[in-house]
Amino acid sequence: MNTKAILGACALLSVAALSTAVFAEPKLTAGETNVLTSQGASDVLASTIVGATVYSPRDEKVGDIQYLVMNKDGKIEGAVIGVGGFLGVAKKDVALNFKALTISYDTDNSVKKITADVTKDGLKSAPDYLFLKKS
Repeated sequence: MNTKAILGACALLSVAALSTAVFAEPKLTAGETNVLTSQGASDVLASTIVGATVYSPRDEKVGDIQYLVMNKDGKIEGAVIGVGGFLGVAKKDVALNFKALTISYDTDNSVKKITADVTKDGLKSAPDYLFLKKS
């Protein structure tokens, strides 16, 4: 067998192995299905959090949530908040641990109010959040 054929076969097997790992079926428990048919009573859509305003305990507008930071298991770890600036100019991104946010919801699970034990000046002096790749 020639070298090109061997290398081609190795490449094909590598791609097949990677695609199996990447596209492996999720592990569902008995009775679960891949399809969700409706929003559950305790389900919150991420779109109701992204764009929401964050307030200090003194009801001072601190900034708006720009991004949610999730780990690879799907757990929300933090919220990136756009602080300062005017119309997006000179705005900085600062991340808070998601546990630091207190979120109250309306009856339809939309965000009513988000507070954090921070001040606008405190976040302005906090370090910028460093993105691996900003989308």
